[in-house]
Amino acid sequence: MLHLILFLIEIILAAILGGILGYGAHSGRPQYRVQILTLIAAGAAAFTEASLRMAGDATGWSPGILITGILISAGILAAGLSAREAEPDRRVLTGGAVWMAAAVGVLTGGGMLIRAVLLTGLAYYVLRYLPDVFRQRDDTRPDQENE
Repeated sequence: MLHLILFLIEIILAAILGGILGYGAHSGRPQYRVQILTLIAAGAAAFTEASLRMAGDATGWSPGILITGILISAGILAAGLSAREAEPDRRVLTGGAVWMAAAVGVLTGGGMLIRAVLLTGLAYYVLRYLPDVFRQRDDTRPDQENE
């Protein structure tokens, strides 16, 4: 019973952290971003938890194999999602957000909850506030064409 409770805590935390990442990503359709990254993080956590349990039950089973599969799957999802973006920079940003959600899910499913929260905080800052820092920096520069 304790394993089930811990599993639920990890999945719920992964879903919350994935939703935070989705909220941090500026987009014209934020509800889809939140939904997608929530599902990716929760799914990655579930697969990681299952992999760790199987590794304990079977000889020769490596959780690293499943984590590799999660990263490859996240890359395929990122390619599909980013194909809809018009700007090349947004495509790369979408791919990075998908991979970050998968990483958060793997950390959470692996029981590394503090690391998952810290990684989410870093990614949220990058997605939400870093563009404003560069925009403010560009606004304070003198216009190069008028010189």
